[in-house]
Amino acid sequence: MLKVGDFVHWIECPSHLGAFARGEIQEIQGDKARLRWFASFHRMSEMEHVEPTETERRKNEAYRKP
Repeated sequence: MLKVGDFVHWIECPSHLGAFARGEIQEIQGDKARLRWFASFHRMSEMEHVEPTETERRKNEAYRKP
């Protein structure tokens, strides 16, 4: 079960947005989740849990700093 803060790969991400296919879940509503960098929600069934790379982890941590 995916939860807020999990890092995922959005398998069904449109090709023109492929650079953003891997991201952290920011919010969940029912069976859909919103990833960082996206305003819309997408089905969690289209996502798989992955471990972030060190670069991805640092980028997310820097984003949270005030």
